[in-house]
Amino acid sequence: MPKTKKNPKNKSPKGNAKRNQVMNAIRKVTRTSHVPRPPKLMTQGLSGCALKYALCISDPFNPGARDACIPTTPCVPTQKAMWTSRFSLNTGTGGFGFVQFTPCLASDGVVAFSTGATYTSGVALAALTATNTLQIGVNNVVNFGAPYTTAQLIAGAPGQTYNVTGRIVSFGAKITYVGTNLNESGMIWTYASPTHQNVSETTAYKTIDGLGNDTNARVCPVSRDNPCFLNTYSVTDNECNFPMQDDFANNGLAVYPYCNNNFTINGFNFTSNGCLVGSPVMCVGVTSGATVGGTFYVEVVTHAEYTGPLATSMLTPTVADPNGFNIVQSAAQLLPLIAQGEVPTKPRNNWERMKLALSQVFTELKPVAFQAAKNLAFSAGNVMLNSGFRMAATLL
Repeated sequence: MPKTKKNPKNKSPKGNAKRNQVMNAIRKVTRTSHVPRPPKLMTQGLSGCALKYALCISDPFNPGARDACIPTTPCVPTQKAMWTSRFSLNTGTGGFGFVQFTPCLASDGVVAFSTGATYTSGVALAALTATNTLQIGVNNVVNFGAPYTTAQLIAGAPGQTYNVTGRIVSFGAKITYVGTNLNESGMIWTYASPTHQNVSETTAYKTIDGLGNDTNARVCPVSRDNPCFLNTYSVTDNECNFPMQDDFANNGLAVYPYCNNNFTINGFNFTSNGCLVGSPVMCVGVTSGATVGGTFYVEVVTHAEYTGPLATSMLTPTVADPNGFNIVQSAAQLLPLIAQGEVPTKPRNNWERMKLALSQVFTELKPVAFQAAKNLAFSAGNVMLNSGFRMAATLL
């Protein structure tokens, strides 16, 4: 007589079913309520070049941004360069000071104008005098870290490319108070023109108070522990491309590509190594209470690309990703809005803002791209359906 197989737990199948029913009921009661998750921070739809470009323009001080390039077409091999300039800013005799930034590609060009302790012009952001010389207490900061000089960048025959030509990928500045704890008071106003207009010529930015009234300006408290950041990047087609010598009336634009062919600074001109210095497109105003000579540490980082005969031995491949470039540029426009909506006590860093902005752009683009792929697939027949959706994924 065959033996019946015993239940390993000495329980009948009916008992197991009843037990499972009870356990499921307990799990349903004790399960926590569903909490909606925040949108996924999507960056996987970008090529490696576009992803590094996104990091570079949102957080230029991030070590991962080194060797970034602008993924536009047509792409050519370029020399990728990154360098920093470090200098001090002091408040003048009235407790006010400023820095005006002129993003520059030449090692002997001027990257900034900064006040010292002897600055006497009050709250006016005026670097130059009517005789085209520096105001008392204002210093020009030389862009020593760049790999090429002004003479190398502007040399060449009309109608031909330069011996070496460059473009700026991104430009960032960090301002930190390094004075005494006793005098740790005041405010820092930062402003970067979204369209690279001359900030020294606009009436609203000629004083520190006027600077703070712009909706794009950011205000930071003077603090030893929390530096203040600002940055900009190439926006227009001319800024994203390498220039030809006959494209511009003044070849100084090959040295100062963000100046919009404007070489005036608060109404006057300043010459460095035979080249007019471009107009400033970013500025920082500092008030340090009634403290004279309050000291701030300023660090500037520039990411750039160069191409041409002089750069031949240092060229590396560049990947073109026009879709990725457009997506990153669209996301970058959202960064100020995201920053304004943050809780002041819990601000995100710029790279976190960029990832959130990319997520929003992807969310808006996905239905459009997949609908286009669906239309393409059905117009070619159902056999093309799956390949059409795979193509949509590559668009994002």
